[in-house]
Amino acid sequence: MVQCNSCACIMILAVSDTNREAIASAGGVVPLLTLSKSYDPRVQQYAVGAIFNLTQSEWVQQFLCRQGAIPVLTLLLESSDSEVQYYSCAALSNMATNSQRHEVMLQTGDRFLLRILLSLLSSSVDKVSNQACVCLRNLVTSESVQTSLISMGILPHLLPLLDSNNAEIQQNSIVLLRMLSQHPANQDALVCHEVLQSVGKLLITRKTDPVIIGHAACFVKNLSYSKSIKRVVESPCVEGLLQALRGAEYLDEGALHCVTSCLGELVKHEEGSASILELMDELLLSCLMRLADQVEQTEPSFQAAVIIKHLIQHGTEWIN
Repeated sequence: MVQCNSCACIMILAVSDTNREAIASAGGVVPLLTLSKSYDPRVQQYAVGAIFNLTQSEWVQQFLCRQGAIPVLTLLLESSDSEVQYYSCAALSNMATNSQRHEVMLQTGDRFLLRILLSLLSSSVDKVSNQACVCLRNLVTSESVQTSLISMGILPHLLPLLDSNNAEIQQNSIVLLRMLSQHPANQDALVCHEVLQSVGKLLITRKTDPVIIGHAACFVKNLSYSKSIKRVVESPCVEGLLQALRGAEYLDEGALHCVTSCLGELVKHEEGSASILELMDELLLSCLMRLADQVEQTEPSFQAAVIIKHLIQHGTEWIN
């Protein structure tokens, strides 16, 4: 009972910025790491929860790393307790925001961390699967990790998250997918029916969410450089991008730039022009003309002009 209450108190105290360094300086880290392996589930939960709160300080993160926290937290991901899984995963997510720690985090057990995070993507507990996605997103900054995740089979775990009822999960999963698409070696695996259908559906159903739309558009743009451009332009992604353009008032400048930039890239391909023209209507054309004419948002304006130029060059009678 004493250990449980003590860990609970430290967990609460560690919410405060000023308390975190004081707790670490007073020698609170090592006992918490020890108690995180307790057989008492409540003690374990509070201990790991306290460690998570402490990791919101960069200085304490460094202290935790020196005390061997990374292997401990990594093993705790295998806990049968979803609270312990969540707190340990969230703590590792915070630590992974510093790319200098990635090598240490990934060398434990020959990238054991990546394998367990992949399995947690399929957790039935939303906050656990979401946090696993965040942690992977923070780790996927290097090309080797990007290619490793594809070869390890991340897609069957990740694609269902795009169809989640939780907007935050959808946002984090499309961010991760977009980051995976940055490496050319991954693009062939990503230009498949299942992925394009999932992203197309996401674009259509979340057309007023600027975060989702922006990252989904960047994902499609990355794939537009692949040899399988025909699959991209024949997918629902094009319809989704055009619907997002139709609702441009819901998007911020960054998301609108991503959408117009992606369409500007697709329209450079003959197949892309044909696909866009097939779905084009007067409302979309008016939207493009307005964007091209306005001066407040220079990048979307430029891209809208590029799209119009290529559509005209494609030789459509009605656009003239």
